Amino acid sequence: MHTISKTLFQIPLIAVLLLSPMVSAAGCFEASPMAAAGEEPIQPLIPTPVTDAQYETLTHFISSLEGQWTGSDHRTECLGDIERPQTRVTDYSASGDISFDSGSTLRVSLTLQYDNMSYDDVSLYELTRPMLTAENNQDGSITTQARNITPHSAEIYFKGVIALHREAGSTQGVRPMEHVYELSRSGTQLKIERKIYLSGILVQIDEWKLRK
Repeated sequence: MHTISKTLFQIPLIAVLLLSPMVSAAGCFEASPMAAAGEEPIQPLIPTPVTDAQYETLTHFISSLEGQWTGSDHRTECLGDIERPQTRVTDYSASGDISFDSGSTLRVSLTLQYDNMSYDDVSLYELTRPMLTAENNQDGSITTQARNITPHSAEIYFKGVIALHREAGSTQGVRPMEHVYELSRSGTQLKIERKIYLSGILVQIDEWKLRK
């Protein structure tokens, strides 16, 4: 089960954007991992091998992140178009918790605050062996990969779709989405970088610096 983060589609964020400075873009609209590999973003994700030792290292690392965290989120949102990209940059204070339950579901739940406004950013990623290796999927595809696994860091790549509602009572569109999470811990400090791609292009970067 995957719950898409509420980052891009929260009404309070619109107010935040109006207050945030606009600057020249750096990296906006770059190709997503699938697009950069010459594949269509809508294509199924093929699993990469995960050994027993790698999976044990991954679950041990993710389990070590459980608990309450506070810090900041430096967010870059891509605006304009590919020919004239610009960004809005907002610095939030962040607080919340990370959990890794018995079903091997990673949950990152943070409350972001900017001036007097706040909203929740919640993401869930199922990291079971069958989910990562497609053991239970007849078509051999998966939605989540764990890559670059070390005792103190890991990269989680999620691919899915999101439904975009236009107006009440009208039809909805579906767009392919990719998330890349890079997590790195040093003692009580945790860094998370999340890149969000829609339809094969980068639309948002979050850089969290958290501490216990």
